[in-house]
Amino acid sequence: LDPSGFFVSLLMLILVFHSVRDFRYILPLTGVAIFSCGIRENALVAIIAGLFQWPETVHIGLSANKLIRTILRNMLICGIPLVIGLLAMNQLQKIMGGDVAPTFYSDTFLDNWSRWSLRPWVHSFFVTYGPVVILILWAWRPVWSLCFQHPMLPAFFVGNSLLSLGGGFDFERFFSWSAPAL
Repeated sequence: LDPSGFFVSLLMLILVFHSVRDFRYILPLTGVAIFSCGIRENALVAIIAGLFQWPETVHIGLSANKLIRTILRNMLICGIPLVIGLLAMNQLQKIMGGDVAPTFYSDTFLDNWSRWSLRPWVHSFFVTYGPVVILILWAWRPVWSLCFQHPMLPAFFVGNSLLSLGGGFDFERFFSWSAPAL
């Protein structure tokens, strides 16, 4: 497990959740985005997941106008820290002497993807979340309700799961990063 990744993920989820509701949290969110790039890059997944969060509880029959305003507001709130965090990550890799060419990330992902197998990925998923998955399946109605009210949480979980596909073969570590969403 990766305690720093878990901590940064939880901190970013809390800040994104509050930033969507109150603009005053944008500055701390941006600061933590810059800081977290030095610890774990997956913290930026929480900011991307924030695009899916609603500012208040969603009701059936949400008007199209309100939905468009919500999406634009979330893009502004999450876009600024995301761009600054990506720039910080890029600069940090330059300082550390790493390759930051645009093809570096895609080549790394494609290389890992070409050697990827479903069996160890599924095994790692159940090793990391085994008992929690059983509880989620047992109490699926409240879980479904929570996911509907806070779509940022499943988006964060899926984002980190997809990140694990191209990030290497230490799947348990990647899955543990999304544990705060469960």
